[in-house]
Amino acid sequence: MTFLSYIWPRLVLSTTTEFNHDIRVIEESGEAKLLVDGSRQSGAYIRRLWEGAFTKFHIDRTVAVGKILVLGTAGGSVIHILRNLFADSPITAVDIDPVMITIGYEHFGLKELSDLTVVQKEAREFIGETLSKKVHYDMIVVDLFSGRDIPSFVYSVKFLRQLAGVLSERGILVINYLRERQYGEKSDVLFAALQTLFLSVSDHKAYRNRFFYARNRFGVIKYAHV
Repeated sequence: MTFLSYIWPRLVLSTTTEFNHDIRVIEESGEAKLLVDGSRQSGAYIRRLWEGAFTKFHIDRTVAVGKILVLGTAGGSVIHILRNLFADSPITAVDIDPVMITIGYEHFGLKELSDLTVVQKEAREFIGETLSKKVHYDMIVVDLFSGRDIPSFVYSVKFLRQLAGVLSERGILVINYLRERQYGEKSDVLFAALQTLFLSVSDHKAYRNRFFYARNRFGVIKYAHV
């Protein structure tokens, strides 16, 4: 990082892929931030959103968490938070865009994290394969954004059932969603769907985002089969 970034932002990288348009890595005040279509994907603002959500959902070092799955890497802000909270938990991160994965490694410190496996694959495909292999995770974080857009399957009952099937019996599911524009009504649909699948569901609204927390209080997953 350069001293000049404290005076004015410096463009570090600008590119476009078939999955994400107008990707920009900007150095500002000594820190890198990631923008896609002008929307912040990583950096101090995103960290504050996630930290607020985890505080609201009482996710801290006292929670027993083994294997963690993160769907959507971006610059890895939530991955860094999870590594800080759960130092000994293996983390698997999945992203469809190989360029975004490279950006996370080269500009946002993912290569410095221990016990992190990054997989280049579409999220639904990965979850489907994981379900068929009967592999389970103790915590799943869904952070699937392309700029201001979220894939429509994120709030589909089929996908949510698959996530429930991949969670361990007492696993935690956290979803980062939006509540502006067309996503306001969809976020309500997502909340209602989660309530049919899990015994304990809550949400946390922060600026344009709406975070969801779901857990099976008694270790029993309802409607987990696809």
